[in-house]
Amino acid sequence: MGFNYYPYRDEDGHVRGLLCIAYDLTEQQKIKEALVHSEDKYRGMMEAMTDPVCICSSDYRIEYMNPAMMEIAEQDATGLHCHKALHFLDEKCPWCIHEKVVRGCHAVVEIKSPRNGRFYHVSSSPVFKRDGIVSSLTIFRDITEMKQLESSLQQTSKMEAIGTLAGGIAHDFNNILVPIMGYTEMLIDIVSDDSAQQEFLHEIYKAGKRAKELVAQILTFSRKGDESMEPLTVHSIVKESLKLLAFSLPATIRIDHSISSECDPVVANPTQIHQIVMNLATNAYHAMEENGGTLTVTLEQITISDGNNFPDLVNGEYLLLKVSDTGKGISGDLLDKVFQPYFTTKSQGKGTGLGLSVVHGIVELCRGKIKIESREGSGTDVYVYLPTADFKHEASKKYPVQKVRKLIQGGTERVLIVDDNKAVLQMEIRLLESLGYQVTACDTPLKALEVFKEEPEGFDLILTDFTMPDMTGDRLALELTAIRPDLPVIICTGNTFSDGDEIETAGANGILVKPFNKADLASMIHRILDKERPRRESLIPKQ
Repeated sequence: MGFNYYPYRDEDGHVRGLLCIAYDLTEQQKIKEALVHSEDKYRGMMEAMTDPVCICSSDYRIEYMNPAMMEIAEQDATGLHCHKALHFLDEKCPWCIHEKVVRGCHAVVEIKSPRNGRFYHVSSSPVFKRDGIVSSLTIFRDITEMKQLESSLQQTSKMEAIGTLAGGIAHDFNNILVPIMGYTEMLIDIVSDDSAQQEFLHEIYKAGKRAKELVAQILTFSRKGDESMEPLTVHSIVKESLKLLAFSLPATIRIDHSISSECDPVVANPTQIHQIVMNLATNAYHAMEENGGTLTVTLEQITISDGNNFPDLVNGEYLLLKVSDTGKGISGDLLDKVFQPYFTTKSQGKGTGLGLSVVHGIVELCRGKIKIESREGSGTDVYVYLPTADFKHEASKKYPVQKVRKLIQGGTERVLIVDDNKAVLQMEIRLLESLGYQVTACDTPLKALEVFKEEPEGFDLILTDFTMPDMTGDRLALELTAIRPDLPVIICTGNTFSDGDEIETAGANGILVKPFNKADLASMIHRILDKERPRRESLIPKQ
């Protein structure tokens, strides 16, 4: 209950008594308690929220902050301007939605905070007060991890698209290289050794080989390349790569190297190791191109154990390849981007942005790790850790780095060749005829099937392209071997081993990767026909 007391006066103004008015406060007390409970409840909700929350007045001053917001601001900034307290800005934020909200509208925006570099989804709603003044209630939700995941998914999608594109480019480009390198090789055999044209032809052939290596690099990047791996020693490959690089470096750049020959083998292939060294060394060269400097390459074997500070590496033996330069260095904000495809710090025309992406892909494939340290203005160090194989140097004897090329041998057998690319087809005809083979050529698989059906025993071997209209090479092989199961088939592909599963299913006797040279073609044909020769001889009637 509540009581109000009033004096009772007579006509002369003297107090004669007391007037008491009693009133029931039950409902008022209930309302007051409800208000307190409501405030406690909603304040408790605000305090418990992990998302930062603040309420700002129409003049941008903070009226309330929950603990999560205070943690971001590193203080209780009540009474301060929101842009100053939260983002260190003297003027209102470029993305500010406060004015829209105080006019009575709900607003949403995504921002990157200049204070901590994190991404936030900002949702702001009007808060209407009894006096008509409107404040804004703003909730910040940290979406940095979600943004990183989106970026990762986009990167994966981009890599898949580039991989598909790379396969197509490789096929077309390798088809172009086949006649260039093939005819050049035939001319080298024809032109006399003391002719001035020999030098020109060798330069053309070397340029073709460099183009072939470029395609291999693109395919390695897209993971469509030849990833067959075996134990090998790498010190000789590193030395050979540096020797090749030395011819292209200006005199202003000195190469220092310390390559240990006592390292255990690693599981990789020679092309991969060569690409790692050449790409890293080329990047170092470009960093020092303007002012010169020193390129330092070291190779040693190290042991990673629990006592070492290498959280990403499993304990064990590793080869450490370190490539250092004294060039311009890379700024800290760019270091995280250097492994992204097509990202480059070089000037236009100086680089494709694929080099470090290729290296990163190879190192991951070898179950290793790569680390970069850079000092802007004074140079960069790149560390490549490759796990050693489980066995010692005997492995390198079993799997030599370089294989001895056999002498080119031809024959007189009958070969049916199939390719829809007329330039490639003509080159293959002349190449096989120069080796002594009897050649029948078809520019479509359907024509080849028709020719073969007319005389199934008239051919000793089929040489067919893989990618052709109407019928692929593996399908043609299946059709032909269905007619004659013992028929030897070689399938040529410009996509390296991306077509391997289909070719293996077709039962091909060999896979020839474009662009191939005369020795590759002759060696494979001779090897396959040697296996078939006893069978053919047994079919010849005895006199």
